[in-house]
Amino acid sequence: MYKIIEVYFDLFYLLLVMGFSIRLLLERGKRPRVLAIMSFLLVIGDAFHLLPRIYGHLSAGGLEANRVYLSYGMMVTSFTMTIFYMLFYYYYKLSGGKTNRFRNLTLFLFFILRIIFLLLPANNWGGVSPYYMSILRNIPFLTMGILLITWIYKDKNLSYMKNISYLIAGSFFFYSLVVVFSEALPIFGAFMLPKTVCYILIVYHLYKIEVPEFENQELFKSAISALILSMILGVFYREFTKLFYYQAFTSLSLAHGHTLILGCLFSFILYLLYRIEDLNIEKIKKIYGIYIISLVYFISSFIVRGIYQITASSVKIYSDELLAGFAGIGHIILAVSLISILIKSCNNMQKNVAKQ
Repeated sequence: MYKIIEVYFDLFYLLLVMGFSIRLLLERGKRPRVLAIMSFLLVIGDAFHLLPRIYGHLSAGGLEANRVYLSYGMMVTSFTMTIFYMLFYYYYKLSGGKTNRFRNLTLFLFFILRIIFLLLPANNWGGVSPYYMSILRNIPFLTMGILLITWIYKDKNLSYMKNISYLIAGSFFFYSLVVVFSEALPIFGAFMLPKTVCYILIVYHLYKIEVPEFENQELFKSAISALILSMILGVFYREFTKLFYYQAFTSLSLAHGHTLILGCLFSFILYLLYRIEDLNIEKIKKIYGIYIISLVYFISSFIVRGIYQITASSVKIYSDELLAGFAGIGHIILAVSLISILIKSCNNMQKNVAKQ
């Protein structure tokens, strides 16, 4: 049960943050672009580690058969996360944060130390990394986090960054529990989930700063974002099936089309409706957000089922009822939010006609 929850969570996280990064690229200005690069780096880096875990949980061999990929994936993630926080510091600087030469050099010093420790042969990437190296390579990384948390928390000119400092502190706290205790008690590895939640909230809070208003144009940009994401999913479907020489039908093929129709086409139709009829878009702001989240979960269901069909090799790892139950949750929430948007839009049109 825990394994399938982790699979859903990992895929949901990757798709959601990828959507944020694509959407931010459509904004003008340096800060949104830097945030988009940060988000994209976060997704790509974590994908190197999470995709082997997803594959392991959905295949007959399990995680043990994918230790090499998991190890190298962790190496890539370690590099990208370090760069992520350097980019975050740059974003903080662009936002008017207090920086000086001493802070720049100090953070850069620990960044270099972190990279050097990650490159040491003693890490034994591809095999079993020694516990002492896991501790050693994370000391400069943790120091970077403490410095950033302290500087941001004390910066009174950017009060909205205080919440970000709490989230960064939370991510490092949960990550530290994993690093220190998971070797002896594997159950502590579960703290990677709340750590990832902190990253999602960091990206979300910064996204709301860069895209504060919900206007008609937001629906159009969401449609474009969904279009790009659907093409990425289409490429993933094609390459993943080619990798396993799989030619039969798989639910993985449905992810591309459903993202295109329910994400791109539906958002574009809403955009035209609200623009032409000059409707109050604030009326659907919250429910549209719920719709997007449920759509991401809905698409994750196709990917989970598709990967499982391809990699399980006819071995029944999970019951069909379990997978159907998880998929059904997404169907229900998506259907309710979709109907709610349509009802609210009809009410908006009626009120608009009555005023005229």
